[in-house]
Order: sequence, then structure tokens, then C-alpha cells
Amino acid sequence: MKQGDHDEKSMRMPIIRGMPYGTMIYKSGIKPSIFSKSVLKSNPIIDGKEVNMKCADASLPKEEDITLIPVEKEVQLHFANSDFTWMVFYSRPVNVYCLQNSETNEFQLIAEDSPSHAKNELVVRVALLDSCSSGEGYPYFCENLHKSEVTDKKRELYRQHADVYPYSPTVHFLVERSDLQTEPFALIQFNWDATRMSTMEKVSG
Repeated sequence: MKQGDHDEKSMRMPIIRGMPYGTMIYKSGIKPSIFSKSVLKSNPIIDGKEVNMKCADASLPKEEDITLIPVEKEVQLHFANSDFTWMVFYSRPVNVYCLQNSETNEFQLIAEDSPSHAKNELVVRVALLDSCSSGEGYPYFCENLHKSEVTDKKRELYRQHADVYPYSPTVHFLVERSDLQTEPFALIQFNWDATRMSTMEKVSG
């Protein structure tokens, strides 16, 4: 899936059924934005450390109210309404800031890339870490409250595998039969085009 009029400025989203990450690929200076109809329940955790992030007013953001916070690799966001915790991974260091609308209960996390990387692709990946972070969410999601050690292991798994993403996945299929007396058979080939977002190098095997 792709949004943008041409290759100079675009956002691509390779979609694979069942994948644990949502992946967005930004090009030519587009600012990645994480938007939610819920404000945060707690301070974000940036690169493993809790950060007291003050958000500017989304209805009328002023430059003096925007505080840029450096991110090396990841941000963890815990939302109030759903009790969901999401992890956000960036392919290279960025600066982030947030906007919040108290009337509509909306939250937005925006990343600013370095001008020196304006022509390079920036990959952003998101993954649902916990659907019942505090046990105060909807009963449907909190029937089985995860133990902290389970969430910790899941977090490490996300960190371990976040670097490899499907750049431009394809599916090929071929239907053949050896002769008219035998049943046809189908050959399906999946090519995830696995790529490391930290180096943009292809992953073999």
C-alpha cells in the first residue's frame, strides 16, 4: 500500500497477514506521526527510560511549546482508554514531540528526522506489547492479565526482531500438471524481501 503522488515524497506500508508489526516506510522528509483517539495513561518510555514528556496543544501548537526529545531506537506508549501498550521502533535516531487535544482526547507523537537524511527512507515499526497493561481496561482484553515476566519476554522478542522487515513482499503461484491423467498441483512462493532497517541491506536465507 502506498500514499503519495510520486516517488519523491511518499509513505509505503508493506502488508502481510498475521505479521506482529505494522511497518511504514517514509521518504523525502515526510514526518512520521503516531495518532490516537486516546491520551497517554503514563509517561512514555524512551529507549528504556521513563520520560516526562509535555505535549503542546494540538488545536493551536506553538513553536515555543514544542519540546524535542531524542530517540535512539524505540518509544513505548501506554494509552488510557484502551489500556493498550504499544512499542514504536525507528530505523535511525530521530527527535520526537507530542501534541494533545484535551477536548477531543487525541494524542499525536511526531518524529523529526535529520535534514541530512531527507532523501533517505525512514522506517517506523509499531507492535502491540500488551492489551491489558494495568488490568483496568475493557474486560474482554483483561480476562487473562499477563504477568510482568511474560510482557518483559515479549518486549525483548520485539526488540530482537524489529530490525528485519518486509521491504517489498511478493507472492508467486504456478499451477501445473504432468499429464491429463493426473491431478494438477499448485506451487506457491512467498518472497518477503527481508531487509534490515538499520543498514538497508537485504537478508539472505
